[in-house]
This record gives sequence, C-alpha cells and structure tokens, in this order.
Amino acid sequence: MRTPPKYIIPFTGYGFKRLFCSEANKDLCIDFLNEVIKGQDRIINIHSMSYRPTCIYDIHCENEYGKKVIVEIQNAVHNYFKERSNYYLSFPIWEKGLQHEREDRLLKTVYFIGVLNFTFNNDDDSLSYYQHEIRLTDPEKHRYLPDRLSFISLVVSKFNKTEDELETCIDKWMYALKNLSALERRPLKLQEEVFDKLFKIAERAKLTPLEEMYYIEPVVHLGNTDF
Repeated sequence: MRTPPKYIIPFTGYGFKRLFCSEANKDLCIDFLNEVIKGQDRIINIHSMSYRPTCIYDIHCENEYGKKVIVEIQNAVHNYFKERSNYYLSFPIWEKGLQHEREDRLLKTVYFIGVLNFTFNNDDDSLSYYQHEIRLTDPEKHRYLPDRLSFISLVVSKFNKTEDELETCIDKWMYALKNLSALERRPLKLQEEVFDKLFKIAERAKLTPLEEMYYIEPVVHLGNTDF
C-alpha cells in the first residue's frame, strides 16, 4: 500500500478552503491574488466567499481603491468556462454599481480570475502558455478601453517549470498549487514566510478526524485513490 501524501490536494472544496478561505489563512489568498494582478491593484481584504458544486469557490475581494475582484476556483472540466465568465462579470456591476449608484457615476473595476485545474478540449495554445489576460479593446484603434472589466485565467495543469526554473513569486505559487500533494517537503526555492505557512497548514497529519473526513470525501469523488 502506498504511503498517503504528506500534503493535502488544493483542488478540492475542503482543501482550498483550508489553505485560503478561512479567516486565519486569507492572507495566503491575498498574497497569491496580488501576485496574479501585480502592477495593477493591491488587494487588502476578502469579504465574502461562496461554494458552488460546478466549481469550488467564488471569492469576492476588494482592493485598496475599493475595486471589486471576483475569483472563481474551477476544478471540474467545463468547456464553456470562458463564455460563462462574462456572465459572472455582470453580477458585481449590478450589485455594487447600477443598483446602488447613479448611472452617471463611474463604476468600480471588476477582475475575474479563473484558477483552472484542467485544459479546454479545444485549446490550441502552446502547452506552456498557462496565463491568459483578456480586456476590452477598440479593434479599429488597436487600444484598450478603460479597464473596468478584466479577465485573467491561470491554467495550473499547463505550468511545467521545475523547481530549479522558478524565478518569480507567481512561478512559486503555480508550482505549489500544482505539486503540493506530490511533495515530501517544502522546496528550497519556496522559503518565503507565506510558503512556510502554506506548507504547515497543508500537512495531513494536522487534520483532526472530522477534518480528515471532510477532506477525503471530495478527493474520492475526484477519482484519486492515493489519498
């Protein structure tokens, strides 16, 4: 019989919640998201989270300027994810924009960040092209329109860098998300304080019997027998 993995699988409902979505650990989620949108805005708070069976979590965040950030963590294969993301982008505009503000007031920016643990069946991009960013453009003038809506997707399964090739913080986050449950130790390249905390709370040995039960159920559902 194989030895169970030392660390939990991030891409389950309980696994992701334990790592990122508790009040005690939301600083990890904030650090990760700030690396994804680096150079644009800085997230300072996470104020609501919701679970849906078709993905894992929708996380609603706010940056230092009050802009909205929506994050969907998607695990199940969904070939209409790109189209559906446009639908989700409309919710915060209505809820926090037109519904409560005058129509002549500038709307807050919304980012939709999809962290995907699958590839699309019709994906013809390079196997190493794991990050996509889409914004509204003016096709005739070839320029971006005011960035009120932004879509970013990270395809974790396409991240193929080795530990020795890790250079940036987002490299390190992608490596950790993809390989966490297969690792026996925290990699030498991931020595920052945020990763020290990540690996400590990801240890299976620290789960209570009840937490272990919550963790194993969706792992079995995903077809993983090496839990």
